[in-house]
Amino acid sequence: MEQKEVVIDDFYTKLEQNLPSYFTRAVFCEQVPGLWTPKRLANVESLGKGCKVKKRLSGKVVYEKFSFISWLRGQEV
Repeated sequence: MEQKEVVIDDFYTKLEQNLPSYFTRAVFCEQVPGLWTPKRLANVESLGKGCKVKKRLSGKVVYEKFSFISWLRGQEV
């Protein structure tokens, strides 16, 4: 396995460990400072390219952890 793959796998493993089962955009962005912002996630969703498994509660979008991480893996370039 290449070094890059190890780092990427470690990134997702840490996300799985640190994110709660359900979380908001802001909670995710706190885990990856500088990589994503709540606004960027909202913009991606408005283009129809966001995570499909989500709910809106009290005016906030809430994601399910494993569906979101699966979607995030698909965003790799």
